[in-house]
Amino acid sequence: MPTIWFRLSFVLFACSTAARADDWPQWRGPRSDGQSAEKGLPTEWGAEKNVAWKLKMPGIGAGTPVVWGDKIYVTAVDGDDVVVLCVGTDGKERWKGKLSGTGAKRYKNPTGADVSDASASCATDGKHVWAFSGNGSLGCFTVDGKQVWATDVSKFGKIEIAFGAHWTPVLHKDKLYLQVMHRKAQKLVRYDAVTGTEEWAVDRRGASKGESPDVYASPFIWEG
Repeated sequence: MPTIWFRLSFVLFACSTAARADDWPQWRGPRSDGQSAEKGLPTEWGAEKNVAWKLKMPGIGAGTPVVWGDKIYVTAVDGDDVVVLCVGTDGKERWKGKLSGTGAKRYKNPTGADVSDASASCATDGKHVWAFSGNGSLGCFTVDGKQVWATDVSKFGKIEIAFGAHWTPVLHKDKLYLQVMHRKAQKLVRYDAVTGTEEWAVDRRGASKGESPDVYASPFIWEG
């Protein structure tokens, strides 16, 4: 049911406090732990209860929204394209930028539901936003919608993966990391986040790549 709901509309739940919520710059939040320090959030909602606004999406998408200031970013299908959609915290669409022309492509997840190439979450630093499409397109836009750079990770091998490629790019200290792991490639790649320059690509090691070549996870950065 949550997947179907997300296909129909983008929903912002009203906060019971006037304070601005923490920025949520990438998948699982600023500390990659899925936790927010924000207080006073609603504990229940319904079709109208505690809902500030709704915005119908142009098509399906399975990535989680990321937030910086008054802007929200999410990937979605828009006709034949996969796009980055920027929405203001007022519920108004600001802009959308094309990532790929594979919006019509579908996969089946283990439950039999349709999955598209718009399934990865974005990442942002408040100046740029980075996004990935399941066909292999990785792109960077300014927060005003101008494309800065684009690359195609299918150069490491034609993407072959059962349920589609949903790898979310991870930003850390001006570097962008993307896991590219499927039946034709087993790589962890690092880019200069602003220029898009590929700095290195290392092979996945160990027996696990033979046991499970299809990987649906994303990198996690640990400093310690």
